[in-house]
Amino acid sequence: MMLGKRSFVVGVFMLVLSCAQSIAQTSELPVGNRTNNSTTVAHEATEQFSDFEHIIWQLTGYPTDTDPADTWAALEALESHALMDNPAYAQLLYFLQCHWAFRYNLPYQEIALEQFEKFDDNTRSDAAYAKCQQDVIATSSYELPELELNVTAYQALTETDPPLLVAWVAYDYAYYALDAGLTDQAMEATMKVRAIAEQSGLRELKSEALGLMALIEADILQVEEALATNAKALELAQRDSTRVELLMNRGWLLFGIDRLEEGLAAYAEAEALIDSENERLLITTGTNIAFALRRLGRMEEALTYTEALLERAYRLGDADSIAFVQTQRASVLLEIGEQEQALAMFSEAQQWFRDNKITSVLVENLKGWAELLFFHGMPSEAYETLVESIELNNELNRAKRITNTELMQAVVASQEQREEILKLEAARAESALELQQSEFQQKLWIIIISVAIIFTGIVVIAYLRLKRAHRELAEKTKQLDYESRHDPLTKLHNRRSFGEFMQSQFKNNQPALIVLLDLDHFKRINDHFGHDAGDEVLRIICGRIKHKLKSTDRMVRWGGEEFLIYLNDVNDPEIVKVLIQRILKDVQQPVRFNSTELPVTTSIGFLVRNISTQLELDEALSLADTYLYKAKGAGRNRAVGEHEKLGEICITPDAD
Repeated sequence: MMLGKRSFVVGVFMLVLSCAQSIAQTSELPVGNRTNNSTTVAHEATEQFSDFEHIIWQLTGYPTDTDPADTWAALEALESHALMDNPAYAQLLYFLQCHWAFRYNLPYQEIALEQFEKFDDNTRSDAAYAKCQQDVIATSSYELPELELNVTAYQALTETDPPLLVAWVAYDYAYYALDAGLTDQAMEATMKVRAIAEQSGLRELKSEALGLMALIEADILQVEEALATNAKALELAQRDSTRVELLMNRGWLLFGIDRLEEGLAAYAEAEALIDSENERLLITTGTNIAFALRRLGRMEEALTYTEALLERAYRLGDADSIAFVQTQRASVLLEIGEQEQALAMFSEAQQWFRDNKITSVLVENLKGWAELLFFHGMPSEAYETLVESIELNNELNRAKRITNTELMQAVVASQEQREEILKLEAARAESALELQQSEFQQKLWIIIISVAIIFTGIVVIAYLRLKRAHRELAEKTKQLDYESRHDPLTKLHNRRSFGEFMQSQFKNNQPALIVLLDLDHFKRINDHFGHDAGDEVLRIICGRIKHKLKSTDRMVRWGGEEFLIYLNDVNDPEIVKVLIQRILKDVQQPVRFNSTELPVTTSIGFLVRNISTQLELDEALSLADTYLYKAKGAGRNRAVGEHEKLGEICITPDAD
């Protein structure tokens, strides 16, 4: 007869549940919630290939020996597929027909272009259409605006676009974003590709996405993480072509941190997988192997290897392959004392790069050659080579700034359009919410009172748990935010953090001292005492300098052993000289590692400027880099820079 306390609670709970169900049946959920839920479902659904997309992927995903005309015929046959009634699938197919026709110069190009005329502005996929335009322009004689078209296609993606199209567009965009220095955007696009690959069971595509992710991690100086990601990609890769690309990337990463033996092994493994008929790729791999042999001091092997490599390049008759191999062989010849032959061969190779305007490669070649010349007793030739490298690098930086500006303008324009659409949708949702709010709140109040009587204790416990979860989330968010803006080894600000800091400094319009310093012969410390010693040197040197800076100043890890210091409101020439000399002396103090005192010096480029725009900052950094190389060329352990009242000056640690 007695229900008891538990039965009473259950009875009231059922009453509350009944009220809630009644509200759900008689009143819609708020528009905002409905929209968000449907968006989530649609997003999850679009991450998995349909059977139709799997068929297309088998035809077009990777190069095969199939005649391109046969592949076109197979794509054309799919137009009778039942799913072609869906505009999204139709345009996916038409994009790939467009891609195939223009890539292989098939006589169906006009047909491919006409396909998109079937759709009006409301039903046409802007992403698919932009990629088709890209293929058309790529085969024309016009200047190729691939950058803008990749941005346009990526920003135009919608939830109605099939995941195959999303993956294709995002993968292309990620490469261009990475090249332009937009690592956040590149990582976002790569994560899209990876998610689609995982959902669709595409092991090879996931491997390629991880390979690209490793390059992005390396770009933000997370080399060890990049190597780990590359290793995961290699575990997944099944195609020899994918493994070759991943192994070559791995070799490049290892070379960058002076793990030459491991890098050499990666390139050798890649070489063994390359088809003997793929002469160009074998030569590319071979030049990197030759580089490692020379750097490891295995000169006889390097000499024999580059001779065979050069014969292969001449036999192929490919001018750029010849130039790359000649560059490596010239370096080997210089190392063994064949100066005249080395100089002639290097000059011939670099002239080809100049004639073909391959400036980025030319800059790196000249920098490496200048160092070799200096260490082999040819300082004047080294200086001339270094000056040319600096001048070309400045031109390259100017061109890259223009390209980056164009990319950002395209991104901003596309984002502004999307924001306007979102504002309109939000306004419509808000209007619908206001119409429903009164009735919904009245019915909800009945539930709140009932639940409050029964579950007060539960609510308190839940609140405390939620509060703790929020606190832990806030602490984790704060930690992640710190890690994203600081170098993990030295705890200094990174380039991203410095870029954000400078946005506030542009408004000050005050003179600032910019100091760019590079530790001299840092590689020798890593080579002779190990990377742990090199890490300890970096930590101690950074600590010495950082602790003497004001809170309004910034010290940034700019590269491996290169650092940038930005000091606010510094203009007095005597103060500038004292600050620079103090930095030189602080660095010059030996660093104790275990029982050894490690000698350390630095070369510095500096200048005082009023900086109020990004362009002025880029120009100042480029000029500081030029002065840094002048300091190195003048004997290192010194600073070279300028002040409007002093002109160009050189400062040494013991100068009066």
